[in-house]
Amino acid sequence: MDEMMLVAAKRASAGPSAVVVRCVTLYEPLRDAGQAHEIARAVGRAVGEIGAGHIPVRVGDQEVGRVVAFEADGSGKPWTPVAAMSALLPEFSNALSQGRFGDLAGLRTVAANVPFGCMEDLFEIGPTHDLIGYPVGGDGRGAFEFHPLPPGASLVGDRALWVADSKRQKRMEVRPTHKGIVPKALTGRDQDRMRARAATLFYARNLRWTSQSLLAAATEAPVMGGRSWTALGHADEHVLKAFALWANSTLGSLLHWSVGQRTQAGRSTTQIGALRRIPVPLLDRLDAPALDVAAREFDKIKTKLLRPLCQAHADPVRKEIDQAVVRMLALPPWADEVVAKVRDLWCREPSVHGNNRAALALLESFDR
Repeated sequence: MDEMMLVAAKRASAGPSAVVVRCVTLYEPLRDAGQAHEIARAVGRAVGEIGAGHIPVRVGDQEVGRVVAFEADGSGKPWTPVAAMSALLPEFSNALSQGRFGDLAGLRTVAANVPFGCMEDLFEIGPTHDLIGYPVGGDGRGAFEFHPLPPGASLVGDRALWVADSKRQKRMEVRPTHKGIVPKALTGRDQDRMRARAATLFYARNLRWTSQSLLAAATEAPVMGGRSWTALGHADEHVLKAFALWANSTLGSLLHWSVGQRTQAGRSTTQIGALRRIPVPLLDRLDAPALDVAAREFDKIKTKLLRPLCQAHADPVRKEIDQAVVRMLALPPWADEVVAKVRDLWCREPSVHGNNRAALALLESFDR
């Protein structure tokens, strides 16, 4: 998001009632005052004409943006259209967050085979890095002092998935990045409690769509989380594997993007409180046969090389993950085609591709 202008009027009285928000997204930055004047007039006309849904902003025969009208309740939801170039993605993601899968044209909708809730409804969300420890040379907070783990080092001991490494973490199953030690000054400072929160599934908090390939990462053995990765705890290994598929699918990435921060193009930073509220399918409600199938799909795909998330539309492995998720949620045959369209639209969002040269070149090649 390069710039945003918020125009609001103070309400006569406070209250939880919904308010209508009109969100205007321009496709390109304004070049000069003359262009800004004409586009402002076009925005004014469009805002005056819109009732519900979305309409284009036109200057002559050229579409320069879009206006979306939506209701935001007293808690500030949904706000998903803000900084979204496509009006279809917020509508699709809002429905998906409630377990409804549509065809983008609004002609048909089906329900997933599991209810949707929030991350905190499904997982025990791991502790923050401040409680776990600090990197060597850091400020001394937490239970451990962490040192980088050389490639090929033993996985035995106090290990952590501390940082995101876009060059090495290109497969759903990854290796820990750091080892923890206990200096004398930290002896007895909650080490056992942090070890008890070790996990085999982690969720990215500081995400770069332009370079990172994983929204969720799995480890072979339980390790601790860190600054970039938050542990997700669940007793059923099959639920963990099914969620790794979901989070790394187009649908899982879309829901993260739809509620996460989009203040910096190509990045999504999520605090623990916001992470807890991210919409997800409650996969522990799946029956045992469906979970077994999902776990086998994960095991089949987990070591395959993935492209950065912003290149999902051109990634054959991401397509495999998407197809596995469609089957896992028991969506109809036409869902594969819809997900392919969503992949393409999502990768064209400036807040996803971040004007990354490789991503833009790939999008251009797809348009030929």
